[in-house]
Amino acid sequence: TLLVVVQGFVGYPLASFCLTREARRVVAGELTQVEAAVQPKAEMDNGVLKFRLPPMPEKYQTSFVLIAKTAIVAYAAVSLANAIPGVPIHPYVMTLIFGIIAAEIGLLETDTLTKANAFGLAILALMAIIMTNLNQATPEMLAGLLAPLVGTLILGAIGIFIASSLVGRMVGLTPEMASAIGLSALFGFPGTFILSHEAAKAIATNEEERQQILDHILPKMLVAGFITVTIASVVMAGLFANWF
Repeated sequence: TLLVVVQGFVGYPLASFCLTREARRVVAGELTQVEAAVQPKAEMDNGVLKFRLPPMPEKYQTSFVLIAKTAIVAYAAVSLANAIPGVPIHPYVMTLIFGIIAAEIGLLETDTLTKANAFGLAILALMAIIMTNLNQATPEMLAGLLAPLVGTLILGAIGIFIASSLVGRMVGLTPEMASAIGLSALFGFPGTFILSHEAAKAIATNEEERQQILDHILPKMLVAGFITVTIASVVMAGLFANWF
């Protein structure tokens, strides 16, 4: 518990700094050749699946209907994740998969929470999850393990910066974007979602810039959060538990 709490104090500000710098780069139009080549394709494709449901008439797209559709998809995802025997799939991973599929087939509208005027409420709920973890730190907990934890986290953060920058260079990402992706291992979702929106809000001067920043950093951070924390950390913890 202490490690989960303390690593958040390290991961959140560092990742926020990296995402803010990346957001400035996006607004300035400094995309790499690889990123610039991917952006238009993503915009032109407008979906991966060929089958799409007909759009819901606008008069029926009320806040209640949009929230209900989102809740049904989330409930189905969590129920399926808990129902699969012998194959433990984290509900967060299943909701991500269901959300992508539902959006691709047209069941969920793009940016549905904003259209339902529920985005602020969702952010409040996500912030509550983060604060629930952070407020578990007490002076007594920190006193005994502060020195080794801080040393470990500093070395870990340095290692993340170095490894992420090297790998990011190979796949066409900037050091800032690659480091933010690597640092997501320290907090995961929903921190990746919140920090991406905060960076976009801090740098963008209009809605178009905000959306441009989110289109660039949010998908990467969401996937990173699920991969590093929800999947990889569970696998690694299981391996180390068996070894030691």
